[in-house]
Amino acid sequence: MWGGISFGTMAMVWIPDIYVDVFHLHSDVFHSLMFAILGFSIFSVLFCAFVIDKFIKPENFLFYALGVVTFIFLWLAITLYAHQVVERFIIVHCLLALPMGTMFSVVYAVTPRCFPENLRSASLGVCGFWKYIGCIIAPLIGGYVMNKENIESGYFVYTIGFIIALFGSANIFTPDVGVGKLSSAESGYFKVFDSEPVL
Repeated sequence: MWGGISFGTMAMVWIPDIYVDVFHLHSDVFHSLMFAILGFSIFSVLFCAFVIDKFIKPENFLFYALGVVTFIFLWLAITLYAHQVVERFIIVHCLLALPMGTMFSVVYAVTPRCFPENLRSASLGVCGFWKYIGCIIAPLIGGYVMNKENIESGYFVYTIGFIIALFGSANIFTPDVGVGKLSSAESGYFKVFDSEPVL
C-alpha cells in the first residue's frame, strides 16, 4: 500500500512539465496556481483530522480517499490525453489535491494499528522502505513510457500505484476504536496485542 501510494503520487513530478510544455502556462501563473493547490492540501489535512476524530475510522477514510484519488487521477489523465483546455485540467488538479493531501497523513496513523505493539516501529520501517522503492521506480517506469510514447500516454502509468494502494487498503481490518466504540483493550480482536505479554 505504501509503495502504491508513493508510486502514484510521483506523478506530481511531471506537473511542471505538463503545465509548461503541454499547456504553455506562464511561470507566474503556474507558481500562483501551485500556492493555491498547496492551500487546498493544507485544508484537506485539517478536514481529514476532523472527520476521523468525529465520524469514521482512519482505515475506512483511507480506503475512501484512495478510491476518490484513483477516480480523479484517471479523470486528470484523460483530460491531459484528450488535450482538453487548461482550465479544465486546473479544476481537476485542484479536486485531486483535496484527497491526495490526506493519504500519507492517514496511512501513518493507520499502519501501527495493524500490528502488535512490539512490531509497530519495525513495521513503519518496512513500510518506509516500500515508500522509497515506489518513489524510485515510479519516475523510471513513467519516464520510460513517456520517452517511448508521449507525456499524455505515460501519465496513465501512475494509476497503477493508486489501484495497488486501493486494494491494499481494502484488506485493512482494525477494531472500531476512538469513534464512540469499544476501546482497544475491550475490542477482543486486538486484546492480545494490547495486553501484557504472557511469560
